[in-house]
Amino acid sequence: MLAYVNVPKKTKKEKILARLHRLQQKTNEASFSTPLEVSDQKKIKLEESSPEQTPTPKESPKPSSKQSLYDYTYVYKDLRKIFILSLFGFAIEIVLSLTASNGYAKLVLRTLNLDF
Repeated sequence: MLAYVNVPKKTKKEKILARLHRLQQKTNEASFSTPLEVSDQKKIKLEESSPEQTPTPKESPKPSSKQSLYDYTYVYKDLRKIFILSLFGFAIEIVLSLTASNGYAKLVLRTLNLDF
């Protein structure tokens, strides 16, 4: 059985610090400038803690044409191979089952003028 471990939840202060850290990383990557100053950090904290801000979900990019974003040609090729190989396998099964029966084997041998 799996044991559940009680993980302490993050406090509001820890969440704000984590968000501040992420924002600093984004600004450093985007502008390659110096880290935010203390006054800027206070502004960010105040902006983040305001209750009127609600995060808006980002929309996923949609293709501009009817063409799909993904290429499934390899899937169709694989399905075609599977279909052909399964037909070949069923054909072999049918031939083996027919030759295994005595009546068909005798018929084939008679048509070849081979009597045993």
